[in-house]
Amino acid sequence: MFAINKKETLDIILEESLKKFSKIKPSDRVLYGKNYGNNELLAFAKYIDPNFVTPRHIKLIADKLEAVEKGKIKRLIISIPPRFGKSYLASQMFLAWLMGRNPRREIILASYNDSKAEEYTRWVRDTCNYDLFRNVFPQFSMNEKKQAAGEWYTSAGGKVLAAGIKGGVTGYGAHFMIIDDPVKDFEQATSDLIQEKIWNRYRADIRTRLYPGAVIIVIMTRWTSNDLAGRLILNEGLLSEGGKWDVLSLPVLDLNGKSLWPEAYGLDEIQDIRESVGEKIFQALYQQTPVDMIDHIFSDPVFREPPSGLPVIGYLDPAFGGNDFSALTTGGLEVGNDKESKAYITGGWVWKSQIDKSYDTIEKIYKQEKLRKLWIESNQAQRIMKYELEKRNMNIGLIDSVRDKHFRIINYAKQNWGKLYFSRNVTPEYMKQLLGYNELSKDKDAADSLAGLIQQLGIGRSKISERYSGLANLFRGMIR
Repeated sequence: MFAINKKETLDIILEESLKKFSKIKPSDRVLYGKNYGNNELLAFAKYIDPNFVTPRHIKLIADKLEAVEKGKIKRLIISIPPRFGKSYLASQMFLAWLMGRNPRREIILASYNDSKAEEYTRWVRDTCNYDLFRNVFPQFSMNEKKQAAGEWYTSAGGKVLAAGIKGGVTGYGAHFMIIDDPVKDFEQATSDLIQEKIWNRYRADIRTRLYPGAVIIVIMTRWTSNDLAGRLILNEGLLSEGGKWDVLSLPVLDLNGKSLWPEAYGLDEIQDIRESVGEKIFQALYQQTPVDMIDHIFSDPVFREPPSGLPVIGYLDPAFGGNDFSALTTGGLEVGNDKESKAYITGGWVWKSQIDKSYDTIEKIYKQEKLRKLWIESNQAQRIMKYELEKRNMNIGLIDSVRDKHFRIINYAKQNWGKLYFSRNVTPEYMKQLLGYNELSKDKDAADSLAGLIQQLGIGRSKISERYSGLANLFRGMIR
């Protein structure tokens, strides 16, 4: 029989590493963290804090941070909803792990003010003095004479500095620049003056502190398109498109409406948050797709699920290929008198694809929503759609394309906005496009599809004699 040493035994026990962490006994987890925490960020975090949880989004962030430490990523933006553990991992555990792996590093951690940044660096300093930390990094030692919470040094010459984003870091250099939450709250986030100060501070002060080849990590919840992350992406571009920034954007609801962290934030909890904060703030803080707070047509929508058995129709504004979106809105009318009629928007989708794939998407939605009829806005070239979709047993109606889409959006969607109730099944992409709409918007598809549906539902419609009664009375008065 072959002899197996202790490390080989441990390797067999922990074959799946952190991917199977929940199945490992506590004693094995401690042993694993002690032996492998110097190479694996999450193993280190679980060793330092046995209560550290590792849901899917934390693992995704850890993968990016490990890639940063290994030099594979130089510019990283992480955007994620508030209270999802981003700072504990990125500004505390990761920072301690960075220093343990290379005590010669010089790191600046910036936040919206000095005290917040110092809160993180104090925790890292204290952690680096723990016996647990020394078990993982036995060669690490602190400079005993320089251990202030906001500025401390290692005996190898490395240092960690805390700084407010609006303060100064003149005279200091950095191999790593970590910016965690550059704005404090809604008031700061929506202030053009403060956003401009942050941007100028970043360019003139923080960015100039970096050594050649240094790393920048920005960790934040999105607020507006003009926030620091938005400006960095606009000015320096996405890595995937030939620019500089690798972006990990983690919305609370994915494309299929599933929660990012279902163990902590179920769909009912998310919907409660959504209704409490309003849709535009929800899109920014929780979906990481900021809709600017001003100069748009539609206010925050009201969410309410439709009554059972509601007859539902759909309205499709199609596009095939190119940069245009197809948009499909479904809903039904709860009949009442003109003032009490309500339209329930049961679903909304926008997508880009070729015609053959769009047919499959349309058919899936048609069956899923149990549509009584699907209206399609079409021109002469698109009328073949009716024939193709009817072969799939769909009830199709055609509407001629309108030239003045904005007029129809105002006349139907805007005028009846207070009578509309949206289901949580409306996709985030559709809602973002809808709430971002104004007359100059490039993407009008969601708003136009909604307007088309409302027109077909007949909400707010009354007899012509009633709609123009005021004018008739005026004319009669003039004749007299």
